[in-house]
Amino acid sequence: METENASNRSRFETIKKSKTKPVLVFLFLLVSLIVLSFFSVNWYKSQAIKNVKISGNSILSNLEISELIEKDITNSSVDGIDLLQVEHKLQQHDYISTAKVWFNSKGILGIDVKERYPVAIVVDNLNRLSFVDNEANLLPYRFHKEFSNLPIISNVFNNSKINKSAITGALLIVNELESNKHNLKNFISEIIYVSNNIGYKLFLSDPALPIIFGKTNDISNKLDKLHIFWKNKLLASSFDNSIKGLDIRWQDIVIVQQ
Repeated sequence: METENASNRSRFETIKKSKTKPVLVFLFLLVSLIVLSFFSVNWYKSQAIKNVKISGNSILSNLEISELIEKDITNSSVDGIDLLQVEHKLQQHDYISTAKVWFNSKGILGIDVKERYPVAIVVDNLNRLSFVDNEANLLPYRFHKEFSNLPIISNVFNNSKINKSAITGALLIVNELESNKHNLKNFISEIIYVSNNIGYKLFLSDPALPIIFGKTNDISNKLDKLHIFWKNKLLASSFDNSIKGLDIRWQDIVIVQQ
């Protein structure tokens, strides 16, 4: 009987040890992982910035973007940089819509930006120039060869304040021209807001003619009609120099002003 009890105790202790061993191994691995993570995070935070990589910019130079955040990253380790603050500072620039800042284990600080892209030039009441993007954000004018052929939008200011309705309508015309399906993108030099009742006037650059465009209803069909007339009549060798302007407000009709 005693021999049997001893045997049972031995088996129980063996089972207990076999159950305890995996638990101890798991605890050891867990503690090791926590320790490694701690040292890894501290090592990561202590890394110095060795290089700055900028992407997504075509208007602003790398130097301009770097100078915006120079004070925030100079002689800093990752732990000394507030990445969200750097992103916020970048997004304060007129030409930067969004910015994403990141850091990797090779010491590279990455800056991915999305720029606001000019689609037209706006002239205010004092003949000062600004760019405007397709969301009606005014951008400081700066010379850039890529934007040398943008259409001009004028008469959309009430004193020093922009007329939101007027600029929005003008941008609808610009965006339709940008699609280039009418082949007029490079031949409309100016879009002039006249009034809420009349709408807009356009200027062709070749040949130089004013066009009464009207309101922003049916923009695509109006530009289709203008393109057909421009191609068949205005560019023809027998162009009638007596034509002084066009009116394309009416459906299926181009009125010639002489």
